[in-house]
Order: sequence, then structure tokens, then C-alpha cells
Amino acid sequence: MKKVLLVVNEFPPVTGGVAAHAFQLAEGLSNIGHTLRVVTFQQKVRQGSFYQVVCTGHKGLFRYLNRFFTCFRAVLSFKPDVIIASNKFPVWVGYCLKLFFPGKQFIAVLHGNELLQQNYFAKRFTEISLNKFDKLVAVSSYTASLLKPHQRERCDIILNALDVKWLKGENRVKTFSGKLNLLTVGTVRPRKGHANIIRALPVLAKGYPEVNYTICGAFEFPVYVSELKTLADSLGVAQRIRFVQIPYSDFSSLHTLYKECDIYLLLSETQPNGDTEGFGISILEANSCGTPAIGAKQGGTAEAVKDSKSGRLITPQNTSELLHAVEEIVKHYESYSLDAQARAAQFTKEKMARSFEDLFY
Repeated sequence: MKKVLLVVNEFPPVTGGVAAHAFQLAEGLSNIGHTLRVVTFQQKVRQGSFYQVVCTGHKGLFRYLNRFFTCFRAVLSFKPDVIIASNKFPVWVGYCLKLFFPGKQFIAVLHGNELLQQNYFAKRFTEISLNKFDKLVAVSSYTASLLKPHQRERCDIILNALDVKWLKGENRVKTFSGKLNLLTVGTVRPRKGHANIIRALPVLAKGYPEVNYTICGAFEFPVYVSELKTLADSLGVAQRIRFVQIPYSDFSSLHTLYKECDIYLLLSETQPNGDTEGFGISILEANSCGTPAIGAKQGGTAEAVKDSKSGRLITPQNTSELLHAVEEIVKHYESYSLDAQARAAQFTKEKMARSFEDLFY
């Protein structure tokens, strides 16, 4: 067994795919017998089951130096065999740590955004940093495709895992409600593609008069939320849309949302600033509740959805493709529901942890 130091930007109670990935990785490695310590660049944190989580904080003029020295001290005191850095700034810190501790194994976990930065110096330093790591791990084939050819040769693809709480439900087939309840969960930000769905609502309403759309997530981009509401008003569909904020820690409320919706939607689009969907773990959360999903052909969502099984993949902006996908799922709803649950059951944290373990020296 190894001693593993996990350096991450985000960790629960912070929401989002990167934080969820970090937590599942830490829990999975701990559960299969490795000794863990986590350093995260935030102020408040959820402690792990059998490991220590250290917060560096994220405010102040010297926050970046504080992050590095916190990690440096963790290496000296914890004496890890393996250091795993997840996301952009942890990768930069990992590069610096490698200069001081060349004998330790360093693994970088890539989610996509760190490879699409627009700032030349940030992009270049990320590339230089990755060249120093012993192993690279991408959370999807899409993310791996963003690497330079010589980096892809050292890259393994290890897909995300679901929290065990999503996999404990009864394996019951769902039936279509008849209304067409649609849902998207996650921080309400442009890359999630909510506008694509809002624009399609007038067309969907012709075949499904009671169609409605729930947008659930943190409103960290208020200008974008305002733009969505303005778009809905202009199309006359505002009464069909509700915006809700449910903390990611409120499993019961999220579980109810996933169970009540008929189809989960994540029509993500990579943004001009490089913001992209590396995988789309919320799709699998919906699947675990027996809810089929429609995702984008582009980006990491293409690997979260098993096309024509757990859901459908479409061009995000194509309303006719969306309508066809909805009709196909509704027509064979029970089959899609069962396949969705079977798909979700494959993504366990132990499976992900074992895949990482195979990379250890």
C-alpha cells in the first residue's frame, strides 16, 4: 500500500465535477487500503472518512505562496510515495514540488479546462509542468485529445466515479410521466448549454403541451442567469421554466429532482475562454435514478452517455435533433430507463481507485 498526497483546487462542500472527482478519488483510494492526505485550495472543507484534509484558504496577496508552502510542508511531514495533482494550479504546484522531490511519483489529473486556457503564459507553464509529471490521467477521451501528441503517449483515461449514495437505490424501471419534465443540474454557467434547451421549448411544446424545464444549480454567474430569463421571456416560455438552488450536500432534494424529471439534459458547449465540460457526472447521477439523458456530441458528455442505450447524443444547438431524441426516448422509455441504471452502476469509486492504483510504481 502507498501513502498518497492528493492536491486539489476544490473539495466538498464545494460543488461541481472537479470537487466530486477529488472526493471520490480520495474515498476510493482510502477504501482499498492506501493512506491518504488531501490539500485543497479553499477555506472550508468536508473531512474524509479515514484521512486528513488540509485547507490553504484562497484569499490574500500571498495566497499562491501559501498554497505552495502548505503542500511543501505536507510532503515533508506526510512523506508520501505518490503525489496526485488535480486541475490547473495543483499541476503548477506539482511541477514546483517535483524540483524538490524528484524521487517521488507525480500524477496529474486533467479535466479539460486547464488545457484550453487562452492566456499564453498560463497555457505554456501548464504544458511545461505536465512534461515533468511521471503520469497523466484524463477524465475522458475528449480531455486526452486536447493534449500534445507526446503527452498523449503518457496519458491514461480513467473516467469519473459516482458517489456510493447514488448507487444504493432500488433498481426499478421508471415510466414516462406524460408531461415531459426536463432538468439540468450544475453551476448555472454558459458552458452548460441551458439556452439551447430554452430555445427548443416552443417546438417541444407543440408535441408536449405540459413540457417544463428545471434549471438547478448555484447562481455564480448572475449576468448569465439574467440572460436566460430574458431569452425565456422573449420566446414566451418563462412560465415553463423554474430556477432552483439546492446545495449539493442536500442529497434528498437532488434525488427527488432526478426521480421526478423524465429526461436529463446537458447540451454543453465549449466557451471561447476555454471553459469546457470534461465529462458530466450529473448525467450519471440522473441515470442512477432511472432517468435517461440527452447530451452533446461534443466534449466529455459524449462519454457519459451511452448513445441509444442510456440516452441520446445530439448537436447542442440543433432543435430538430433534440425533438427527435426526445421522441425516441419517450417511445422506448422503460428500456432507456433500465439501461440508464445499468450504465450508472459501472462507475464506482473502487473501480476508479483501482485504475489509479495500477499506475503506482
